[in-house]
Amino acid sequence: MAVIENRSNEFGDIIRIKTEVPVIGLLFLDTFTDSTVGETPSEYFTKQFRYSNDAGMNFTDWMDLNTLNIQNVEVSQKDQFLLEYKYTHLGDSIPNELIFNSVTLSGQFEDLSYPIYDNTFFKDFFDVNDVNVLGWALNVLEKLYRNGILPDYIQRNDDSNNNTEDKDFITYWHSVTHFFALIVVYLRQYENIIGSQKLRKDFLLNKDMALPIDENEEDMGYLLYNYITEYRKRGTEQIFYPKGFNGVEVDGELLRLIGYDVSDAIDIALLENTKIGWCIGNSSPTWTGTEGCTNLIKGYEYSKGVVSLDAYPLINPQNVSIVTDSDISDKVIEIAAHANSFNPSGVYYDGDVGKLMKVNHTLDYEICVRVKRNSTQNDNINFGVTCFDVNKNEIDSYSINDSNFSNSFFEDGGVASAKRLLVQDKYYWLRGVLFNSNEPIDPASKLNFLGGRALKMHPDTKYIIPFLTTFGVGSSSAVDLYDFKIRVADLPFSQGQLGIKNIITGYVENKGELGWGKLNEFIQNKLIPYNSFLKIKEII
Repeated sequence: MAVIENRSNEFGDIIRIKTEVPVIGLLFLDTFTDSTVGETPSEYFTKQFRYSNDAGMNFTDWMDLNTLNIQNVEVSQKDQFLLEYKYTHLGDSIPNELIFNSVTLSGQFEDLSYPIYDNTFFKDFFDVNDVNVLGWALNVLEKLYRNGILPDYIQRNDDSNNNTEDKDFITYWHSVTHFFALIVVYLRQYENIIGSQKLRKDFLLNKDMALPIDENEEDMGYLLYNYITEYRKRGTEQIFYPKGFNGVEVDGELLRLIGYDVSDAIDIALLENTKIGWCIGNSSPTWTGTEGCTNLIKGYEYSKGVVSLDAYPLINPQNVSIVTDSDISDKVIEIAAHANSFNPSGVYYDGDVGKLMKVNHTLDYEICVRVKRNSTQNDNINFGVTCFDVNKNEIDSYSINDSNFSNSFFEDGGVASAKRLLVQDKYYWLRGVLFNSNEPIDPASKLNFLGGRALKMHPDTKYIIPFLTTFGVGSSSAVDLYDFKIRVADLPFSQGQLGIKNIITGYVENKGELGWGKLNEFIQNKLIPYNSFLKIKEII
């Protein structure tokens, strides 16, 4: 409501309040409540009201503000009901300060429906009876209603109250001013694009910019001022940098495009040319494996030899060191197990959640490592993977042979697994497989080492930590390992892509607004270099 008159606190002073815009809809009034301060039997406000059913062009006479008069107000469904109050300060002594706080009507109201308007673009910005729309429409309507703009021969009798002769005039011209008010208020939206979430979004979409799927206000504001900077990231690996990585302010454009969540696994890799087509010793046109695809490595290191123990989670690190193996002319991890101890040492989850690797439970993963025993002692080794849920709590995986809970690639859980390394001082390539959660049970499934069996993820799996540990049974023993790698197990295509260079492969879950066809087209045409070709594994 708007205060239209509020003089000082002398006797006879008046406070007048009028509703800012009319109420449009079916209205049944019951009573009123108000709040004043300082009234006494000898000094008080007289309370009156009047109303208009034509948006303020004509008003009734002033009436006492009481329940009976309020209940006698008639408002039809298509009236434009406007109300004005008048509080007059009366008394018979030296005036005290009287304070008016508020007045409220109560009753039942049934709004009009506007099915046609609700299907227009105006609805994206404001309601049909928005205060700004009605304010403009009624202001112009009043100017038309009074003499001076429209010719005098267009009859209206604006001197009488409750004038039914003017109803057609007011109804017609209000429909005109209301329509133009919609256009005016709509155009005013463009005076402040930054202040409108809808216009900010439309502006960026017209710039062909991928938006955050949750339309985060902070991220949208950043993109509005820095979309040119985002263009510069196209064709680089920055398109899949998550927010905060290397100080970036917003998720990379590819991540925004697919509706990326911080717990989602995403693997994007530019494949080496030697891994495409037919390259003897490196690739075959019928092969879909990822062995040797460096850019698909999730951990622990990209090099074949060991560079730093910092990349590995370690248990009992005092028993773990880097040594140079002259047989392979490279550095390896040596686990020196202490005699007759069942306390394992080696690569194992150490509580550092920063070393967890994101996975998608609908994909298969391979965990490969080269291991040898360099003593006559048959130290027990255990090779497997620890899985975690979205909250980074440990959960069990299953044996692919029988669905029993297990996290070891050895059938015996590593208790007697040293016997699998039959020849001393020879490296064995152990390839463990962690199948997706939908993989069927296969009792006959075996791995490439004696007593090996694959594992199957629980559907809640979000992170993994592969491990290889040993515990001693003799007085002096050690196990060496290197080339510890974790990758997605299969490419989303065979390597028979002869004549095509710079293939980029990706494993992404699409939770964005674009279907796979449009998603691939957007990435191919806007996000990756022109001389590259995209092959995505579509994760449902």
